Amino acid sequence: MALVLPFSRRVEETLRETPEAGATHRWLARVAAGLQASGRVTRESCGAFLRDCCADWVTHRAIPEREIEAALRLAYDTPRQPLGERKLAPAWPSLDSSDRDSAAWTAPALFDGVTDTGLCASDVLPSMFGPEEFICGGWICERPVVQSVERWAARA
Repeated sequence: MALVLPFSRRVEETLRETPEAGATHRWLARVAAGLQASGRVTRESCGAFLRDCCADWVTHRAIPEREIEAALRLAYDTPRQPLGERKLAPAWPSLDSSDRDSAAWTAPALFDGVTDTGLCASDVLPSMFGPEEFICGGWICERPVVQSVERWAARA
């Protein structure tokens, strides 16, 4: 007689499909996490279930024990926060309009397009960045170069 456990719809859908080549590792992790989340399957029972699934369904390669253990570690040994306590994205800092306005008025108009400032990269970059900071730039957009300010200034 089969025992039916209250799994989530996602686990049910995952178990309907056999793991395909290239997706077995992720499939194992999803099944293990779903079984753990049900609160009714022990780590040992989950491991036995995963081994049985792999023996019966995975024909494209042998599944090493370390791969099953990795799925079990992820599901059972990784601390989880309850859904209500999870933060999906970090909170943005509040806007200080006085800082924004003062920065906007003091920033030099380097790229106003009306007049040539006569400045080149070697004049501007050292005042904007430290000598060992990295900058991404390039002469061709499709081939960017990342190098230190010192190297950019030497090439300008």
